[in-house]
Amino acid sequence: MVVSMFGLIVTEQYVSPAIVNSYGAFNELRYLQAFERLLKLSVPTLWGWLVVFYTLFHLLLNITAEFTGFGDREFYLVRFPCYSPAIALL
Repeated sequence: MVVSMFGLIVTEQYVSPAIVNSYGAFNELRYLQAFERLLKLSVPTLWGWLVVFYTLFHLLLNITAEFTGFGDREFYLVRFPCYSPAIALL
């Protein structure tokens, strides 16, 4: 819920005005101003990708691991009885 609200705020406050303001630059082929508009879009896009990857890989996969039992640290002790890092590297 919080992640989707963050995405909505970023889209409405930063991405939408930058896209609307860039129509003229792209239609009239003003390359420097078009490049500036693309750079303005790069920061919110980066934040959007970071939020998506954090949500997918950190939150959802950790919740799935907890439900399936793979999130338990002692789950792997039976299969990998390694007591020191030196033994693990052999």
